[in-house]
Amino acid sequence: MYRYILCILALALLMTACNKAASDAPPAAQAAQEAEPAQNAQDAKPAQDAQNAEPAQNAQEAPAEAAEPTKADAPEQPVLNTQLTIGDKEVTFPAFAIDVKLDDAAKSKLAENNETIIVAAYYGFYPGQKSPKKYSDYVGEDGVFSITEARIEIKPDMTRATFDQVTCTREIFDIITDEDKPKIEVLINIFSGRRAFPNNLLSCDILQNKLNDVAGKHYSLACKLI
Repeated sequence: MYRYILCILALALLMTACNKAASDAPPAAQAAQEAEPAQNAQDAKPAQDAQNAEPAQNAQEAPAEAAEPTKADAPEQPVLNTQLTIGDKEVTFPAFAIDVKLDDAAKSKLAENNETIIVAAYYGFYPGQKSPKKYSDYVGEDGVFSITEARIEIKPDMTRATFDQVTCTREIFDIITDEDKPKIEVLINIFSGRRAFPNNLLSCDILQNKLNDVAGKHYSLACKLI
């Protein structure tokens, strides 16, 4: 009987000790759950870093878009004088430019034969039937008061003629009345230079307009072989 009681006491003490040890130590499942978020956090950080780094990598791999042309890249027309300049002995007319547009056949024939192009500008006006007698020395059979003319010779590969230094004498300009000065016109004719061929080879557009209207402008006139 005495031994039986001692065995029960010993078993009770052993169970008490085991329960205390179990309560002091965290369960393995709890420890695993506490450890798992930390591991997940470590695993998530590289993934997040990779996501953050991806746009930068894509930015490097993406091809650069072509820049839009700026004003400096784009071709610009030269600025031309638009004013009539009256000096003591001569008058300088406003400037303008003519671009000669040759078709392929005309360009080839002129270039192969070293032929040139003449762009001629005629300055004048129609005074009308009641013109002053002082006009008589300057008005031709066609009824045009001829002030002056200018010719520019160009090669087939240089198709622009700029009339920026055309003048007339102050004496002729003063003969024209203030009423007729606004009537002054410019007539543009284009023909071959007749250096390689005795006759003109070109059939071209013409331009005829008031001097005030053409001042400072660029015009394009087409040419082809006759």
